Amino acid sequence: MTVRIIPATLCDLSYIAANLRPDDRAEIDCQLDHWSPALLALTALQGFAYVAELDGNPEAGFGAAEKRGGLWIAWNWGTRHMKENTVTVHYLASLALKRSASPN
Repeated sequence: MTVRIIPATLCDLSYIAANLRPDDRAEIDCQLDHWSPALLALTALQGFAYVAELDGNPEAGFGAAEKRGGLWIAWNWGTRHMKENTVTVHYLASLALKRSASPN
């Protein structure tokens, strides 16, 4: 299985949000009263946002956004396929976020 980390797009994040794992859906339902896949995707694009592709399919989204000076909120959610590859996605995601946060 090939895993690739790429910059997030509205299309990819909307697809992932429409096909969330049940645990991710439950967590988002607790935080947002009224949401749609497109609204969740738009919200996620407010900061650093990436997608993990598994064999060319968007299966996980992750990123971080600065809410106030120095206060960052990290997020991630995905489809059922993300759960099967959590270690690989976590490792690649941490590398991508470190690169985004570096001042260079």
